[in-house]
Amino acid sequence: MRETETPTNAKRDRAAGLPRPPRDETARLGKEVYERDIRRLVEASHHGEVVAIDVESGSYALGKNAIAASESLRRHYPDAQIWLMRVGHRTLYRFGGGSIRKGRPVRGVARDASPGIFPCGIRKPTRGSV
Repeated sequence: MRETETPTNAKRDRAAGLPRPPRDETARLGKEVYERDIRRLVEASHHGEVVAIDVESGSYALGKNAIAASESLRRHYPDAQIWLMRVGHRTLYRFGGGSIRKGRPVRGVARDASPGIFPCGIRKPTRGSV
């Protein structure tokens, strides 16, 4: 975890009662910090763990879940503006899909399913059947 001694402008603004930036700005900053500074350090050895990123300082903490990672980061940065990501995945949580590691199949997709049947067994509607 990286330490910073001086508060950022955003932390001073919050102390003065000014609002936090919008969520989409937090998301953009979090993804940018992850790609630029963190990904290369954690992806090989921490696949599947959750990383909590303070978007203001660039500091981060890892945990087995979102709560553990967030609590670890907040112990050092109580006012952190946190963005969460799962290492090696596109999203923190998912409905189907899978890892972005190359060579791994996407879960839930049958390789030999016929074109008229979805992987869950529901038949695709045909013309005139509606």
